[in-house]
Amino acid sequence: MLAVALLMMKAVTATADEVDLRTARVVCCDTNSPGCRQAAAELEKHLGLVAGTREPAAGGWTFAVGKRPAGEPEPAAYESKAKVVGRTVCFWGEEAEHGEESTRGPLFAVYEFLEKALGVRWFFPGDEGIGAPKRTSVELKEGDAWHFEPALEMCSFRVYDNWKRRYKKSPGVPKEFQIARKDFDRIHSDMRVWYDRMRLASRDRQKSGHAFKDWQGRYLKDHPDWFAYIEHPDLVRDGKPGRGVKDSEAGRIHACHSNPDVAAAVVADWQAKGAPRRLNLCLNDGKYCFCHCPNCLALDTRREGENFLDHLTDRVVFFYNNVMERAMKVRPDVDAVAYAYSTYRNPPRREKLRYGDNMTISFVAAFGDDYEKNMEDWAAVGMRRFYLRPNYMCYAAVFPRGAEKYLYDVFKAGLKHGMVGVMYDGMPRPVTDLEYYVIATLARCPERGFDEIVDEFYTQYGAAASAARTYFERVRGRSDRFVGRTRGAKDAAVRQRLDDSELAKY
Repeated sequence: MLAVALLMMKAVTATADEVDLRTARVVCCDTNSPGCRQAAAELEKHLGLVAGTREPAAGGWTFAVGKRPAGEPEPAAYESKAKVVGRTVCFWGEEAEHGEESTRGPLFAVYEFLEKALGVRWFFPGDEGIGAPKRTSVELKEGDAWHFEPALEMCSFRVYDNWKRRYKKSPGVPKEFQIARKDFDRIHSDMRVWYDRMRLASRDRQKSGHAFKDWQGRYLKDHPDWFAYIEHPDLVRDGKPGRGVKDSEAGRIHACHSNPDVAAAVVADWQAKGAPRRLNLCLNDGKYCFCHCPNCLALDTRREGENFLDHLTDRVVFFYNNVMERAMKVRPDVDAVAYAYSTYRNPPRREKLRYGDNMTISFVAAFGDDYEKNMEDWAAVGMRRFYLRPNYMCYAAVFPRGAEKYLYDVFKAGLKHGMVGVMYDGMPRPVTDLEYYVIATLARCPERGFDEIVDEFYTQYGAAASAARTYFERVRGRSDRFVGRTRGAKDAAVRQRLDDSELAKY
């Protein structure tokens, strides 16, 4: 009986087949789908990089892009799958619009197969950043399968398209290092493709960004008391202190956050749009545009020796609470997104987030912060959901920074404290290649370890991998020492010098 059982087991165990990557055919099974066409083209490109000269032949193996095998259920939302059926590898997945997100099921299935089955890596935007180990065949067997779904609720990496601002006029960048428009357009396209190759996708996305940039133009004339009382000489209107800022800085204005009419106006504005479930409360940029009226100053919890800009969080949280109290009467399931940012990124000292269950905090940590303590302290005052949205990657200097371990540690701390996603501002530059590889890999695979990721990155240098390791570790050590010296420094400009292009000014 035992012998019979062993024979039966052998009969049903699939045997591996040696698939010749030079002759396997790539077929797009849904030519009406741009996603399937892109996926098939990417698969063909990468097979050529791996196997060299390709001469697809009939009667051999087929890579069928956009084909769901018989008996397989419809893919779940955001799901990508690949599976070996007979002598065919099928690639399929959801292709749909989800608000701001469009899913790329077959495309991500192709990338998952290329990475897991063939060892392909994408170290940096552009085809020159592809790591494709040379091989002419791969062993596959019936039932082999690959699967991908976004690990985080939100995974957003910024794509800039403003050439003049981001390159031609970047502060401190010598003319010789500036990038021509045609090169920027190529970089921009390569970056979008790289984000897909790294499978940086969200299951849900909060529509954030500065929400009140048009308010001065809309409301200042009829409601000046809604706006901040400004004293800064470079910002005042008509050369004297008063409500609002000069028109050229209108996009940076703040409200008079102590005025209850402002909270009512925010909710009325939201209701006029149909009171959607999402409500954006993210304040404008402009740390010098906060209100100096007595009522707003009375909301602050400034300590002895602190200046006006050191801690403005309590007035901002007071404003959030006033808006949320009104909004929840209109729609109890409202989900607001709001910043913890700049001069109000540290937790409040008096106020609590009274409606934290209905808010997602866009947590803008900065270099030099005690980021883990801040996460803990924000949770203690009512933060229930947050995503990491730093300006770390807005880096315009032309020499390497070496902050990849720091970025890794902040990401892991976020996971520990309930982070639901990431939104990185900035864009890949050659001097941030390892930094981007680390955070992009984490965003896809949050469980991975630092040494594992950087060791993988060094493989692109082949015989020079050891020298590359020495170089990157030396740069990283310099960066770690700098962060260690500046952490806790009284001067915010010193603490944040590696953040948000600050270093380029020096």
